[in-house]
Amino acid sequence: MSITASARLWRWPVFIVIMLVAVACLLAFRNDSMYLPGADGRRYARQFVVAWLPVLGGVLLIDPTPEITATLPRARPVYLGLRMAMAFGVLAPMAMAWFLSDQPLVKGLYEAFIVGVLLTCSVLAVSLWQASGVLTASLISVLWLLAGDTLATALGFADITGRALQVRPQHWWLALASLGVAGLTTMRGAGSTRWQ
Repeated sequence: MSITASARLWRWPVFIVIMLVAVACLLAFRNDSMYLPGADGRRYARQFVVAWLPVLGGVLLIDPTPEITATLPRARPVYLGLRMAMAFGVLAPMAMAWFLSDQPLVKGLYEAFIVGVLLTCSVLAVSLWQASGVLTASLISVLWLLAGDTLATALGFADITGRALQVRPQHWWLALASLGVAGLTTMRGAGSTRWQ
């Protein structure tokens, strides 16, 4: 299959553009914050990238030809490559954002935990439900954007006032477990509509 045909079928050039825009936004607005209506605190550009890159990357996994894909011998390696490209496209800008940020380490670990959860949800939802899975992943991302500080407090990353706590082993465990599950989900998903 030619590069132009694969680009039209699986929309990977669009995701590359989205990833570059995310990187540009992270560089330009890395210290700016805003109030999101209904949210429980201020939100930074990197938090919007955390929320939306897994969802936008999930569009790569929508099968353009579901009737044909199941019969193709190369469908599994193609979708494995797309899932790996999606994971790299989500994690690379976030790694850069965490490196450039002057936020406490515990906030980086919390966001790593959230990236793992959202990436796992996006891969699972789109693999199982296709376009409806993108909508499901979008809803989960919106819920996190609105209640992210409350979740951080509930998981022990911040106190009740929103101030970051000291890093503890549980923070590392949660972040690494979440990213590990996301990696396993990325490697394990099979095809576009089947989960094996």
